[in-house]
Amino acid sequence: MTQAIDVIFCDDIRNEDNGKQIAIGVYGNDIILNNPSNQIALVLWIRFLGFETGKHKNTIEIYLGNDLLLAADGEIEAEEGMFSQVQLPGFVLKVDREDTLRVVVTLADGVKLNAPSTNVKFGELAGGAAPT
Repeated sequence: MTQAIDVIFCDDIRNEDNGKQIAIGVYGNDIILNNPSNQIALVLWIRFLGFETGKHKNTIEIYLGNDLLLAADGEIEAEEGMFSQVQLPGFVLKVDREDTLRVVVTLADGVKLNAPSTNVKFGELAGGAAPT
């Protein structure tokens, strides 16, 4: 089975009493900021797919272009045929240029899994609102 990851960047994830999780303020292909001095608080939601049953140590890295912004060691517990998930809540990124925001997960055996990337751009959104 092929191992893969996919990611969602959003403003918040809420856990409901009934076990559901709600992603709030989900970013698509672009994260648009007002100017290059902005900081943005994000939540990263990662799904791990295609892992055999058991525990799998990993390192999660977030890059802007080739610059490492954040690294975190962790472990998932997988059940074959199901996806596992990890949430990295409320980390703040200082973004000083337009570039590509990307997530790389390195497994204990050295295999690197790359998620589809997200563009960080500067400009105004419709209505003049933008994350700060």
